[in-house]
Amino acid sequence: MIAKDFRLSAKDLVGCRYRTVLDYLGEDLDLRSEVGGRRHQHRAEHTQKVVRNISALQPVTQVLIDDNQDEVDHFLATLEAIASGAPLIAGGLLLGSGQQSQPELLVRTDGGTGSSPGVTYAPVFIVAHKIFDRRTVAAESGPLAVDTLRLGLSTPVPHPKLRTKPRHFDSVIAGQAHALLSELGCAADMVGLIGFDDSKAVFESATAVRDVYATALRRTRHALAAARGELAPVPMGTYPVAPRKVRECRTCRHWQRCEAELAAADDISLLVPGDRGAEFRARGISTLTALADDPAAGEMAALARAWKLQLPALRKRDAVTAPRADVEIDIDMEAYLEHGCYLWGTFDGQQYRPFVTWGELGGREEAENFAAFWQWLSARRADAAAAGQTCLVYCYAAQGENHWLRTSARRFAQWSDELPGLPTLAEIEEFIASDQWVDMFRVVKKQLVGPYGLSLKTVAPIAGFQWRDAEPDGEASLEWYRRGLRTRLLEYNEDDCRSTAVLRQWLDGGGAQLLPTVAQCSPSVPKPAQR
Repeated sequence: MIAKDFRLSAKDLVGCRYRTVLDYLGEDLDLRSEVGGRRHQHRAEHTQKVVRNISALQPVTQVLIDDNQDEVDHFLATLEAIASGAPLIAGGLLLGSGQQSQPELLVRTDGGTGSSPGVTYAPVFIVAHKIFDRRTVAAESGPLAVDTLRLGLSTPVPHPKLRTKPRHFDSVIAGQAHALLSELGCAADMVGLIGFDDSKAVFESATAVRDVYATALRRTRHALAAARGELAPVPMGTYPVAPRKVRECRTCRHWQRCEAELAAADDISLLVPGDRGAEFRARGISTLTALADDPAAGEMAALARAWKLQLPALRKRDAVTAPRADVEIDIDMEAYLEHGCYLWGTFDGQQYRPFVTWGELGGREEAENFAAFWQWLSARRADAAAAGQTCLVYCYAAQGENHWLRTSARRFAQWSDELPGLPTLAEIEEFIASDQWVDMFRVVKKQLVGPYGLSLKTVAPIAGFQWRDAEPDGEASLEWYRRGLRTRLLEYNEDDCRSTAVLRQWLDGGGAQLLPTVAQCSPSVPKPAQR
């Protein structure tokens, strides 16, 4: 059964084509995963804020649709706004060729006023992620950009101090909108994006995204044609005929159904998701049972056995340990998207100390909080050195902490003369490169391997640690921050800090020795027959 009035949106053109096929067949269209729902809400709120700020300074034509009106009414209202020659259109809907696109803004680019035959519009999408970095030193050239509040009033110009962060999905959504505007005969030669840093709208040539979109559309249409029985399905690659676990499964509304199908099929992607299992499938190994019995698969065969036996982890080596010191400090930070880091949690083996601010991020208050955290940490390190003690500072997966250490040092450098303890970027880099800064994820990864991954939430429970929160999750913490659940955030952060300490003690204290080794779970290699 085909879903009524199914039209391809940009999300249908990227990622898992099997999801698109299930949507096309009308499967569970009214469902949205909890994580997906949170992300949708964050994007909607970010969009509303940007459009509201623009509307405060210049007229914006809002395409408002009643709940009783359908997509066609929405589309016709958008056409009326385009025909009027409005400089900025918000909330429009574009339809055509079995597709739909909803650019948050349509920006008139032909320089005219009022309705005219030559009116052209550039689609501008407001996305909930980072689309550019700021350079400290200007490059020879830069992307075209314009102040967001000047959209429709100023022409985008090169910004040599910006460096774009291209994403495949961004190219697809922009290319689709440009194609649908082209069908209407009013497409400009550029497309735009506004990201988390909504001070600038960044533009690029429509030519740059056209081929990316066309390839995605072709692949998706092939998958749908296969679902209708019009084309032979391709068992490998981009046209799946059955579910396969990929990165986006955790946020997909179809995951419960697909997981059951994959488990029934003993599918290899449960352990080796996405294209990582291609080499095994090419050798005819498509099930976990076959992988577990393949001596040539090495460590992956052992992991397949661990999966089937529900073993959480295996040892890579006989002896497992962890770096220890006289003074041990565990750190975990919490940030709200790209707006700022509001919490630096610390645990010294005795006491949890949160350095936290609940005020506006990105300004003096956050700078003061960061300075207080760094001053405390520096004092503890200095005291240990003065006492002749060793000192180590730990975190788990240092990428996030390193990012916010560096970002905070750069962002708040303007207050370096006013705030005692505020570090320079050079001080931060020296600390990150030092032997005192220990990434426990790297320690674990060198010694353990697990069929369910090695995230902190996966490994720490093996060591006996349990979070107080029923759903400890970094993405969920964004919702807690939005709702002002301060106690829940502090408890979650404290547990993150304490969990790395428990994990370290478990590794160094012999608890991990109870885990089987990779060799013990590997299939034996048959000996050659004796003559």
